[in-house]
Amino acid sequence: MRALLWFVPLLVLACTQLPPDEGPQPFDASDVEIEREIALAGMQQIGSDLTPLGDPIVQDYVRRVGQRIVAVCDRQDIAWTFQVIDSDEMNAFTIGDGKVFLYAGLLTRLENEAQMAAVLAHEIGHVARFHTVISYQKAVETQTILGVAGAVFGGGELTALAGNVAGSILQSGFSRDQEDQADRLALTWMYQAGYDVNQFPRVFEIFMEQVGDAPALYNDLFGDHPTNAARIAESKRIIAEKFAGQRSPTVGEAEYRSMISRIR
Repeated sequence: MRALLWFVPLLVLACTQLPPDEGPQPFDASDVEIEREIALAGMQQIGSDLTPLGDPIVQDYVRRVGQRIVAVCDRQDIAWTFQVIDSDEMNAFTIGDGKVFLYAGLLTRLENEAQMAAVLAHEIGHVARFHTVISYQKAVETQTILGVAGAVFGGGELTALAGNVAGSILQSGFSRDQEDQADRLALTWMYQAGYDVNQFPRVFEIFMEQVGDAPALYNDLFGDHPTNAARIAESKRIIAEKFAGQRSPTVGEAEYRSMISRIR
């Protein structure tokens, strides 16, 4: 959110490791509680700054595509929500706890349902791997090392730090390694859900056509990430290595065009 300039900047430490792409995840009930606090703080900070698109047909379409990805992901313990924001910005973001937002301006620039699924799958990846919680853990480590607070936070301290983390995510997105992991997960879940994985790099080709080969132009969709060209190259490498020969995948141009005609 460009309007949210008042958040407390957070230092990021490399010592907090990413969870694995596959297999058992190292999270428990306390992490779920932290995730909810961060999401609640994020929703409070967003407030009335973002207006949902007032078209229930479009909203339902995006929700259905999001749920198709959710059905194959490994995070089934939360209620997922997908909401289109009435703004011409090219952006999408999540604040964790299953809350995913896409901007109408992004949808009008994409070409088909599979590309929208790619964006949704990327955001779902951030949630499924508790990236907001990892950001929180990094902030705790930073404050502990600096002597600002103890290593264990609770009560008001949890709420305050969760607010700082939410503000940082809304302003700057996630770290480079988190963005890379969300990309890898998105490709896997697109493939498992039957979407054309070749539409994933096409999303970033569209970004290049719109804004050039520049990183970190938009909050969560870019974050602290390499250039669009690097992202295209890496996703194509993964597709050739793991997902070559995909049979009869969904692209979904006709229904997507119908949806877009309602936004424009």
